[in-house]
Amino acid sequence: MDVVTSAVPGVAGSVLQDVRAQERPVFVPVLVQAPTLIAHLDLLSGIRDLVDPLRGEFRIVGGTSRGERELTVVYTGGLEGSSGRDVSGVYWRKIGLTATACQPFAAARKDRLVEFATAGGAGPFLGSVGGTNALWPGAIASSAVIGENMRVQVTSEVPVYPTVELVGPMDSFTGTLRLEDSTLPPFFGGQSWSVSIPTGVPAGSTLRLVTDPRARSIRMDGQLAAGRVARGSTLRPFYPGVNVLDVSAPGGTEETRVRIRWRELHRSIW
Repeated sequence: MDVVTSAVPGVAGSVLQDVRAQERPVFVPVLVQAPTLIAHLDLLSGIRDLVDPLRGEFRIVGGTSRGERELTVVYTGGLEGSSGRDVSGVYWRKIGLTATACQPFAAARKDRLVEFATAGGAGPFLGSVGGTNALWPGAIASSAVIGENMRVQVTSEVPVYPTVELVGPMDSFTGTLRLEDSTLPPFFGGQSWSVSIPTGVPAGSTLRLVTDPRARSIRMDGQLAAGRVARGSTLRPFYPGVNVLDVSAPGGTEETRVRIRWRELHRSIW
């Protein structure tokens, strides 16, 4: 973790300004063995193809009683060296695979989804109204009425950047977020998620906001639409705990939807 502090004249100690998790180095010991040289080389080739950095990142998956989690990493080394052969004729190689996780937290393997509808189209279809208490893995959580006090339960161990889909019709959209039982860390300046779409979303269209800074995107039916989002909107993360979303979406019908999806993040892969 990177911790940034600043001194205050005349005051002992310092003031916390920022905390940021750095990319995570990963070490994975691997034993490759096979009864024949050809089979052994085939296994090594398969590993090389899997972790080839020119093909991008690969995932390390961990399974526990609390479910599966995955860490997305990029290969940095470890496949160099030569193989050996033991007295029984088995070919083997011990590999110390090294990699880097640019996203340092392990993610759940399935999305969590909360969907809100207008009063005419609302009604719980899995879980209770306004919550994410569906049985694990709970790919879909619940449906509730669009308006004030829309509760979004985030069980992630760290803040998450959601993807938000606004399904028209709606003449305009305004959404603000607050935490139910706690306050934001002071280094976030007290600001939370806030989005305004003055021109709304036409009937039959979907405005999709990917808020993750690593892949931020705002598109209407697949086309670039960043200009529809008002200046001053803040695509902050959702925080662990109960996030309360207040939404105004006039002009909605039974087809209008607000969908919020994310993947829970964890400090460890187990």
